[in-house]
Amino acid sequence: MMTATHLYIKAWTLLLALIGGSVLIDFILRTSADDFYQSGLSEPLWFGAHIIAFTGFLALLIPHLWQQRNWLAGLVNGVAALFLYLVIIYGYILGLGMDSL
Repeated sequence: MMTATHLYIKAWTLLLALIGGSVLIDFILRTSADDFYQSGLSEPLWFGAHIIAFTGFLALLIPHLWQQRNWLAGLVNGVAALFLYLVIIYGYILGLGMDSL
């Protein structure tokens, strides 16, 4: 049986690996292309990786949190994941000047 700590580590690793991987691949594609602003991952792949990351994150945590009735831990992890996602993605997009608010 997997402990709660192992579930949290797996969930966070999955989330960070998929989001970080999509950012890294997008950056590599952009820097190796002639036009930095028109290249990169296609939108379906970009957003698909992020949807899979969050779905996997929730799929790992929700059954455990449901069984333990630990809603506060779920809320804290969900808010932390959303905040980290926004910081990474908007930091990448705005930092490189690909888009603006």
